Amino acid sequence: MEKSNIPFYLSFAGVAGIVFFFVLERFIPSRRLSSPQWQRWLINFSLSFFNFLIVDQSFVILLQRTPIFSQIFHFDLYGRLGLNSFWRIILTIFILDFAMYVWHRFNHVIPILWRFHRVHHSDSHVDVTTASRFHFGEVTLSAVINYALMLFLGASIWEVRIFKLIFVFMTQLTHSNIRLFKPLENLIRLIFVPPSMHRIHHSDIRRETDSNYGTIFSIWDRLFATLTKDADAQKLHFGLKEFQDPKELTLPKLIIMPLKQVAGNPAKGGVGKKGTFMRKIFFIVLILAGIGGWLIAWANLPESRLVDTSLSVNREQSRTVDFNYEVLIEGIPEKTKELKIWFPYLSETPYQEIQEVNIEPQEGAQISYDKTYHNKILNYMIASPQNSSLKFNIRYRVKRSEYSNKHAPSGSLSKEEDLRKYLQADRLVTLSPKVKGMAQEITERKTTTLDKARAIYDYVFQNVSYDKTIPGWGNGDTERVCSLKAGNCTDFHSLFISLARASGIPAKFVMGVPLSNGKKEDEISGYHCWAEFYDEQSGWVPVDISEAWKNKSKYEYYFGAIGADRLEISVGRDIVLEPNANTEPLNYFFYPYVEVDGKKFLQIKTSFRFKDVNKRKEVSKL
Repeated sequence: MEKSNIPFYLSFAGVAGIVFFFVLERFIPSRRLSSPQWQRWLINFSLSFFNFLIVDQSFVILLQRTPIFSQIFHFDLYGRLGLNSFWRIILTIFILDFAMYVWHRFNHVIPILWRFHRVHHSDSHVDVTTASRFHFGEVTLSAVINYALMLFLGASIWEVRIFKLIFVFMTQLTHSNIRLFKPLENLIRLIFVPPSMHRIHHSDIRRETDSNYGTIFSIWDRLFATLTKDADAQKLHFGLKEFQDPKELTLPKLIIMPLKQVAGNPAKGGVGKKGTFMRKIFFIVLILAGIGGWLIAWANLPESRLVDTSLSVNREQSRTVDFNYEVLIEGIPEKTKELKIWFPYLSETPYQEIQEVNIEPQEGAQISYDKTYHNKILNYMIASPQNSSLKFNIRYRVKRSEYSNKHAPSGSLSKEEDLRKYLQADRLVTLSPKVKGMAQEITERKTTTLDKARAIYDYVFQNVSYDKTIPGWGNGDTERVCSLKAGNCTDFHSLFISLARASGIPAKFVMGVPLSNGKKEDEISGYHCWAEFYDEQSGWVPVDISEAWKNKSKYEYYFGAIGADRLEISVGRDIVLEPNANTEPLNYFFYPYVEVDGKKFLQIKTSFRFKDVNKRKEVSKL
């Protein structure tokens, strides 16, 4: 099944499930009914249709307008853990089902929520149509809870839909008036919720109503002592004692039921003394999980998220642009089983604010992070693509500000463990004896980090030429630059970084996109890169030696300052793509990387464009 077809299968499965269980109820009913039920069925289906039009469709629109859920919270649990699709789906099912268990208990415990939820419990009988009997207020609140969780987890639309498919099936199964083979039912209830178990939850006896909250897994009720194991199906009375009059159960009355206050308190949450104790444990666990989750989120924020107070960001010298990153993949083999694509995703920093993002296609888009530099990665994993060519378009609205760090001594938020990687050699950014000898000679008699870095900056500026006529330029190969003294921005800054690291100065490579000065709209021919070094007194200090070489009047400016004429897209060298890239680390990350059935695929066309904008409501289509 292709991911793009999941919405159709989900809608079809929901209707097919009702028909399937409706037929089973005719042949193997748990309770035989003497009176016709068509009035109940009409009311239940009317509520379901009402929810579909008002809530479900609004929720789908909301998802479509937020193609990458983690963009709002800037936290993607799945991406940070580097999970593959299988484990993402498994975790989504378990986490969201537990969230629904918690939400279900809240609906019984909190009075205002119980007012909505009692619409569901007021059904005088329980069958597959009861699975559709929910007030739109409860469905709306439930959708908000689901949406917030998806934002935090970083679950993609199709992963959530798989959960919804299972959840809808289990909701229909557990409400069905069917009799299962006893040994089979006993086996099912070890892990999952069988119909007889949830049927007890619809009893009009409050102690039974306040138990068996699970939908997919029965483990939550076992764990938190809310399980009632057995009850005689034939002796169960369904509904609520305060709503026995059929005149109170018409469709209009059900819609306004939350406004009506009647006798009867919401649940107390447990069963007996053990239940009272476990209820306290339950809420303690929830509180600790919430606090712990946000502490973990803060502790694991990518380095670019931490605000370095030593930076001087000039908001007046800023530029807001629409940036278009377009990719066309052609010649995809006909029998391709799996196509994987990884795109770099613009960085969010104190001087680069991503205001809007529009990703096409949205279906199947996922966010991950490389584990070394925490670069954000947009990736797709497409099973059996039907077309020989695919087009991807990422449109950003970005506000970029000038920033500098020439003086401004202050504390830094960088951690010691984060700096170590910026002192180590990369494959092409070497720390050979030759490089170490050069660094020692260049920084001789220099005592401070700033003085050493300035000496290295001066050396590279004076000894390397911006020259792309000699083959081999652009790889950022320090040894080549040492020998030929020529190259592009990659080569300039690779030499600077090698010499800085050889001098004990942490330094990092920054890849980005140049924005033409003097033009409000233009095609972008390729990348531009620069470097930053770390000083304990000043923090991270930017340098752009190749731009200084091309515009010598800004020689002083580009030691410690960067203008608003660029966008930052990734940091570091030897980048390991996540998840599951079948390749050696990338030298740097600017262009997309594509695999067809685990092999690198090169038939790719890229197009980059920017346009200066005034603030508008939507990202312009370039």
